[in-house]
This record gives sequence, C-alpha cells and structure tokens, in this order.
Amino acid sequence: DKALKILDKGMATLPASKNSFKAERVNVLLDMQRLDEAKTGLKELIDLEPKNAQYALNLGILNDNEAAQHTAEIRKLKDASKKTGSVDRKIKDAEESDKIFADEIKRIAGLIVKQPKNADLKRQKAEVEAKQKENKVALEEAKAELAKVKEEIAKLGDPTAKIAELTAKQNTAREAAMDAYTKALAAEPNNYDALFNMGVFYYNEAVEMKGVVDAMDMKDYNAKGKEIEAKVCGKFKQSQPYFIKARAIKEEEQVVETMKQLDSILKQFEEKKIPCEETK
Repeated sequence: DKALKILDKGMATLPASKNSFKAERVNVLLDMQRLDEAKTGLKELIDLEPKNAQYALNLGILNDNEAAQHTAEIRKLKDASKKTGSVDRKIKDAEESDKIFADEIKRIAGLIVKQPKNADLKRQKAEVEAKQKENKVALEEAKAELAKVKEEIAKLGDPTAKIAELTAKQNTAREAAMDAYTKALAAEPNNYDALFNMGVFYYNEAVEMKGVVDAMDMKDYNAKGKEIEAKVCGKFKQSQPYFIKARAIKEEEQVVETMKQLDSILKQFEEKKIPCEETK
C-alpha cells in the first residue's frame, strides 16, 4: 500500500514519466493479487502505448488464467454431479439385488418345507443369505457415500445455477484474452509469446470441445457426434498457423512438442475422414 502511494505521488510529481510509474504500479498490484485493478491498469497502459505489445500480452495472460480457473471450477461441479449419478446407480443395483436375494431365499425356503431333510437346499439357502447380508452392507455404504456427496454438493451451492454463472464469467474472460492477444499481435506481429498463447487458446478450446464428444454414448454420438467432431477438428486447425509462425521465430521445446501433438491429432481426424469445420 505504501508503494502504491509513492508511485501515485511519482505520477503527479513527474508527469513525463507517468507511464513508467503506472507500469510499476501494475507490478505491485499483481504481487498483491489485486488482479482486477491490475487489469484496469494494463488497459490504461494499452491506451497510452498501443504499440507496446507486452502490456496487451500481460492482459491476455491474466484473462487466460482467470478463464482457466473458471474452467476448473466448472469441471469440479460437473464431476460432483456425475458422482451423484454413479452412487445413485450403485444404490439402485444393490436394492434390486436385495429383492432378487429375498425372492430366492423365499423360493428355497418353500422347497425346504417340502423336503426338510434335503441338506443341499439348506446349504443353498445359507449361501444366498450370506450374499444378501454382504449386499445389505454394500447398500448401506452406498447410502452413506451418497449422503456425503450430497453434503459436498450442498456446500458448492446449486450446481446448475453455479455452472451457468461460471460459464458466463469464463466466456467473458476468454473474449477479453482473445482481444488482448489480438492487440499484442497488431502491435508486434512476430511476438513469440503472443503467437504461442493464441495458438494455445484455440488448442485448449478444441480439447474442451473434444471432451464433450468423448463423454457421449453411442446413441448421442450417432445423432450429433460427427458434426461436433468437425468443429473440434476446425478449432485444432485454427491453432496451427500461430504455432507454425511461433516455431519459425523461436524453436522452443514447448512449441515443438505442441506441434507434434497437434499434427498427430489432425492426422487422426484425417484418417477418420472427418472434415475440419472452422468456427469463430
């Protein structure tokens, strides 16, 4: 806080060096994790120095990181919802098994009444009763697990409303990141970091879209899977020119490895004869 006051005083005292003080002010805000204020400061610097690619690049990275945080939170909520469904199925299966065991015990008991000296029937009945007992233990454990999962979800709030809220924030952060990277490249077309980050931006969007396809059952995939896969391929393809240009500028390991993965992915789409449909 003292540093910020000194920098503010510096801007007022030495207006000719205002941009330098403002840039340092952003650094202090970042150290303090006051990210919204830091983003505001970067926007002001971009307006003051539109040809300085670093300011726009840093703003893009901040928004990218924010979008990634929202993505992680959304995934956590969706995973919790899936877990509930999984435990629900486990309980239903155990309840159905309990009914089957009960009917079988009743059937064998009826036979024993008619054949009281039949040792094999008594053995069968004892075995089924033992299995029913094990199943009842599993059922109670599943019910306890479900209660725990529901308690965890309750702490997270209404999943549907929360996911909608986070998705809106995620989209806003992504749009801001894209806008900032675009400004960085307008200021410096051969900026390696801006090119690489723009490529990663599209690549990650494609990975997320692919996750939706991977989670489909056969019925959903046959209905709309291939149509979405074409857009997934297009999104991967959209990242390619940025990686190619970044690698031409600097042969960094990160871009080389990413390009290998991307080439492999695009080859798979080609082998499956899935067209690449580019979207905005």
